[in-house]
Amino acid sequence: MTTRREFIQKTALGAAGLTLGARSYSRVMGANDRIRVGIVGYSDRFKGSLSPAFLSLAKELNFEFTAISDLWNKRREEADAFYKAMGIKLRIARNNEELYSGNDTDAVIISTADFQHALHCAEAVEAGRDAYVEKPFAETMADARVALKGSAEDGQNRTDRLAEKKRCQLHCSKRVYQLRQIRKDSDGGNDLERESARKMEKTKCCSSS
Repeated sequence: MTTRREFIQKTALGAAGLTLGARSYSRVMGANDRIRVGIVGYSDRFKGSLSPAFLSLAKELNFEFTAISDLWNKRREEADAFYKAMGIKLRIARNNEELYSGNDTDAVIISTADFQHALHCAEAVEAGRDAYVEKPFAETMADARVALKGSAEDGQNRTDRLAEKKRCQLHCSKRVYQLRQIRKDSDGGNDLERESARKMEKTKCCSSS
């Protein structure tokens, strides 16, 4: 029988795979390789929210930061010092071209200025990386179309399925919360609650693509 820890881990892996794309997801599920993630833009949003969230799950889900790109040398130096203090050595790139010239990233987190998001997404896809793009995705329809075109040409067709993936992620998160509550409430509880928990564990959360 699947344990609570195994179920939560599998659910989280499913959500992570849907966020970063099929290519990276297959690496997690198919081997013990780590997903190597590059940072595009060391912004306040990234430092305050995205990085802490990532690092809190990186070890359990087999992800790691490997490189960073930022045009501003101050940001590069801040990131270098911060992650070195945590025992994480990043390759420092002065721009995205330098970042993608290396072979140490499978995916990137894009947290640059709002008007750059869509274009940096297209750039990442063209370089063969999966991407998590911070909101807003685009400020103009023209930029959104560039990203869509790049995604379609890459053969992944990820962009036009974004809404479906987000719904699936929310569904998975809700199931994890429900299972935790059932487990908490059913410790020493009745057979009906324990049976409900077992059924949730056996039910597939989302289908990956």
